[in-house]
Amino acid sequence: MPTDSDVRHAVVMGAGMAGLAAARVLADSFEAVTVIERDTLPSASAPRAGVPQGHHVHGLLALGAEVFEGYFPGLRAELEQAGAPVWDWGEGLCAVLPNGTPPRLHRWACRSRPSPVLSWSMFSANG
Repeated sequence: MPTDSDVRHAVVMGAGMAGLAAARVLADSFEAVTVIERDTLPSASAPRAGVPQGHHVHGLLALGAEVFEGYFPGLRAELEQAGAPVWDWGEGLCAVLPNGTPPRLHRWACRSRPSPVLSWSMFSANG
């Protein structure tokens, strides 16, 4: 945590999901936060050249959605409005491990959406 004599400006490299989340968390402790991104940021949800996984579907598990909602109020509603379905990650998932098959996990709610939709929602919430 900065004190009166410490640095008051944080710099984050990258405007992907991790960079935007870091910028939001840092904003509570620093006077200014600058995000440096090599890509030109789109004016709407769209894949970016510098995000190779940008065309992949990403899942936001229930706890992650709850934590992100605290930092980005309205994120879940925005994802729902964008058509992000909620599904049970454990239903139909089967893992085979060296010691056998673990019990199936149910009620592992997940909201899935292409990566650009999630990162755009986070970016627009950061302003």
